[in-house]
Amino acid sequence: MRHLEYLKAITHGVPLAQALGFSEADVQKIAGLAAALCQTGRWAAALKLWGGLVSLQPERAEFWSALGSTLTRMGRHEEAIPVLTLTLRMDPTDTAALVNRAECYIATAQLEAAVADLERAIRQDMAETDPVADRARQLVYALHEFFRRAHLSG
Repeated sequence: MRHLEYLKAITHGVPLAQALGFSEADVQKIAGLAAALCQTGRWAAALKLWGGLVSLQPERAEFWSALGSTLTRMGRHEEAIPVLTLTLRMDPTDTAALVNRAECYIATAQLEAAVADLERAIRQDMAETDPVADRARQLVYALHEFFRRAHLSG
């Protein structure tokens, strides 16, 4: 397909992935590769794939969440916050996005916002079965201990 055909397809509402000839299986293979790169700590390569996936299918909250998570792991907290905020607008129940955004808020000294996200993540897991919500519980405990010690040393 030529560039003008791509443009025509996209301007007529055809999703970019479809206009470019990507099947859902192709998209899932790319996502699997990006996830595998994350698991091996190859964050920069994973970031490129997640960025491509959100361009191909911007309606997929899970791709935005993975992009935000990758930015968080890379220490790019200021960049991750708006990505994770968008994720949560798309899917308010994404516990991973809440906890990752909380970690970014902690790293950028926005502690009230961090606590709000952590509490929300914990409320979403009343059965206490979600390991991501367990991470939120650990962070709340760590923040509590930090402030308790800071108060004691005073």
